[in-house]
Amino acid sequence: MAEYGHGNHWDCFTNTEDLVERHLPRILTDGVPEDTAAVEGSFFEDEVRCETTVFSYVLRDTPLSAMALVGENVLSETNELLSTYPYVKSGTNLRLRIEEIHEWPNGYEAAITGETDCGLAISFFDTKYFKHKSSYRIGDQYQFSIAASAYTAEGLQERTFQFEGQQAVDFLKKTGRSPERDEDGSIRPVVFDLSGLVAYLPGGGSFPDDAEFQSPVISISEVQGFGAPFYCLKIYLHREPEIVIDLYAKQDMFSAVPQETDPVRGMLWMQGSLEE
Repeated sequence: MAEYGHGNHWDCFTNTEDLVERHLPRILTDGVPEDTAAVEGSFFEDEVRCETTVFSYVLRDTPLSAMALVGENVLSETNELLSTYPYVKSGTNLRLRIEEIHEWPNGYEAAITGETDCGLAISFFDTKYFKHKSSYRIGDQYQFSIAASAYTAEGLQERTFQFEGQQAVDFLKKTGRSPERDEDGSIRPVVFDLSGLVAYLPGGGSFPDDAEFQSPVISISEVQGFGAPFYCLKIYLHREPEIVIDLYAKQDMFSAVPQETDPVRGMLWMQGSLEE
């Protein structure tokens, strides 16, 4: 059975020690109320299925924020922390038709798979699922704000690869072409340029919000979050028609500052929420 939680999502932003010692206490002390909703789910220590009131609290002084969900435990007359996760406040506005809702066992968190008008399936963790779950309908279209953060990211070092010799002959034969030869009579290699490649490959399964990616950088800016410097890279999820998102990546992932048009690749976590 899949293990659900946000430990790996926090890895995109900070390490476990800093999370526990610095950031979690700040989320609970400095977080301000955002939303309130009555939610049916499995709550508290006994995880009994019931309806309770869930409150969300967010840090508002940074674009790379965090959200804490707190549930009202009527029986013990206490408020209990249910979940905390990274929260990117703004993203790309995309209209998606909901194809599948991957609800977590707790009933108040989920990943959503939606499809654009061009047929691209995009999966993301819904940061406000607890608030909107009752309004979602499979097959209906909704406007979402989508952004991504990087588990790993790097500049593409080898921007080309090639088939040589018999490999080149075999590849060209598949496309009905004959090999070219150089002045020495040797078969010219077939060279592929990867610098403009766009790829978005969701993992599927229980966690479709994780995906491999590759894209040239469209633009780059810098932002601070969780006590560390980040790059905000605009990248493609799809080339034609263009679907562009913001990818937040820790600066220390890169050996050199990415430049516009540089190809980058890695693993990302997609998140989003319903536009309100």
